[in-house]
Amino acid sequence: PPRKTKKNAERNSLSDRFSGRMTVMDLLVSAFVAFWNTPAGVAVWAIADVCVLVLLLALNYRWLGKRLLDILFSVAFLAAFLPFFALFLLVSFFIYRKEEGFTLFEGMDVYGKKGKVFRLVLLRCERTAYDEGGLPLPVSARTTPLGRVCRACGMRWYTALPAVFLGKMSFVGPRPMLPADAAALTGEQRARFAVRPGLVSSLARYGGKKLTFDDMFEEDAEYAAHFSLLRDAVFFCSAFAAHCRGEGDNLGVCGQWRYLDYLLREGKISEAEYAAYAEEEKERLRRKAQEAIDRENFRRR
Repeated sequence: PPRKTKKNAERNSLSDRFSGRMTVMDLLVSAFVAFWNTPAGVAVWAIADVCVLVLLLALNYRWLGKRLLDILFSVAFLAAFLPFFALFLLVSFFIYRKEEGFTLFEGMDVYGKKGKVFRLVLLRCERTAYDEGGLPLPVSARTTPLGRVCRACGMRWYTALPAVFLGKMSFVGPRPMLPADAAALTGEQRARFAVRPGLVSSLARYGGKKLTFDDMFEEDAEYAAHFSLLRDAVFFCSAFAAHCRGEGDNLGVCGQWRYLDYLLREGKISEAEYAAYAEEEKERLRRKAQEAIDRENFRRR
């Protein structure tokens, strides 16, 4: 009948349109698959993967991303710069082997995150020298010629990379501080110990000859409260570029003096207070060492 013929024609028309849409879809899928098999498609896929990875690291940077990057880059730098480190050791040994009292390494106890003290070993870049008052000379006056090269290229911090790998330090963070200097800090200034000390400080970008310790403590507190992946990348790249230009650390008095020495020279503390801070920290370290021994003895029992 005519009515059925008309319905059949409509069905055939819809079927043709549907099959046409499927054909276009098939063509699009085929083109899409073919594009991903080309070098350009592989490059786009790799860029998308990197963007997703960076986004995940940025979103979880405070809890996981920063620590993960510290582990990966510390292993990479330890392997990449090992030949240069060995060369520096050989040159230093042949230059200073006859100099009395000079050693290739210097170890120091450093205040870490949440006040945990750890041992930090660095390449020695300066001699031991004091002024007429018995205080150490500025770092610039004690640094050896090879030490200047070592500081300029950053090789001085190579031996600190194991501390980064173990989680005691980070690539970016406040400057390491000795326990005796940390004992003289006030409550607000101790905000810097909320994060791990770093090989590179934000002062590398904001520093200058007029930089003071008050500026350093203010910047450290700001960094501890608001550090992020982007800020750390900017600070690290700024420090790397400065070392490539041969500028080194431009940190004013913060890079030349210990905090206690600075306070004593400025007359902000007396010699008795200076000695008291040093003795207080020594006593604290002795107590921690004794506690560690007691815990080990208890574990063995």
